[in-house]
Amino acid sequence: MKQRLYFLLQQSKSFDDFLEKAKQLHVQIDFSQKHSRFLMTDRTMIKPIRGRQLSKRDLYDEEFFRTHFAKQEIESRLEFLLNRVNSLEDLITKAKELNLTIDLKQKM
Repeated sequence: MKQRLYFLLQQSKSFDDFLEKAKQLHVQIDFSQKHSRFLMTDRTMIKPIRGRQLSKRDLYDEEFFRTHFAKQEIESRLEFLLNRVNSLEDLITKAKELNLTIDLKQKM
């Protein structure tokens, strides 16, 4: 189950794409209850696996997956920008065009 979810995370572009591809890979995902639940429909699994049983470090819930895809989208936009800018000011200007806000940290 964990391998399929990891594969889905790598192959999906968005949360909705993730859910659609999960159906194609015979993974039933249920976020409607208190705990997220996962079931492989092509195996003889009787009981679904809860998200917290898959990883001690990450809680596999809806928020985890949505955050993952939001970070992935931001990273892809930044990679797109970094190849096309020559200076920091140019980066900030083009980031605003793509609805990204870059806050520079000041050294103390």
